[in-house]
Amino acid sequence: MKKRSFVRKAGLLLVSAILLFSVTACGSKFMGEGDILSDVTATGVINLSYVLNEQQGGATVEKRYQVEIAYELYYDEAPITVTNFVSLVQSGFYNAPEGFDPFDTNAFPADDEKQTSALFVNSVSATDGIRLGDAYFEFVTDEPTDDVPDPEPVDTLLYRSDLDGAYRIPGEFAENGWEVEDRQITAFTAGVMYMTQDTGAENPADSAYSEFGIVGDLASDTMIDNYAAFGRVTSVTVREVGGSSRTYTFGNWLDTITSANTSSRSINNISLMEITVNVNKDLGSPKTV
Repeated sequence: MKKRSFVRKAGLLLVSAILLFSVTACGSKFMGEGDILSDVTATGVINLSYVLNEQQGGATVEKRYQVEIAYELYYDEAPITVTNFVSLVQSGFYNAPEGFDPFDTNAFPADDEKQTSALFVNSVSATDGIRLGDAYFEFVTDEPTDDVPDPEPVDTLLYRSDLDGAYRIPGEFAENGWEVEDRQITAFTAGVMYMTQDTGAENPADSAYSEFGIVGDLASDTMIDNYAAFGRVTSVTVREVGGSSRTYTFGNWLDTITSANTSSRSINNISLMEITVNVNKDLGSPKTV
């Protein structure tokens, strides 16, 4: 197990009993050494879908793609964050509604202010990477009646973004009092998975819940001290429906899809369909703040 320290970094060499007390108290929001499991391994796949529309000879040709983003999680470096992510994945939180067709443009909610080119994928950028999982969609279902006690969902998606009542987890990063020696993730490079923060929260450092990001080309040595990194993408496999497949690094795949939007080509309906995880131990429920 990696050695951890709950002492907050300080820019000044100021040591006092008061400061030491406040920092030690801050550490109580994290898991104690005795609560952290050993030899945890967790891997999984993020499944996306998207449509590429291309102008060829005056006609629009539609190509449909399915994407498998393979990842691994580092429980030793962020046990609460990994436990939370695994819990949400196992609950099906990130999965598209049953019956949702990502290749049917009519299935996307027309009045959703977040509906740009994505359903569950919140943003896509070659520099910043992708962010996803800040909310979920579900099919609208009519209220039961005596005549129809178990109504079928109608063909309308409703965007559910009211996560204000959701629990929050402590941010496992150095500037929040959490440090790990001998990290596998030492900087925010392409493919690193991290938890986003609610900048409008009273304490953004401890505001993470479900939204996470995967770093693009923007390498950073400082973000590792300010955001909870908990995993890394190992490969991206893209399959054209009815066609061939190709495997990329995350950075190369991101460059491919972000450069595809030109005057004659466009990528649409980037959808998070499902996230799976394989973990060798029962991690339980995440510690919350």
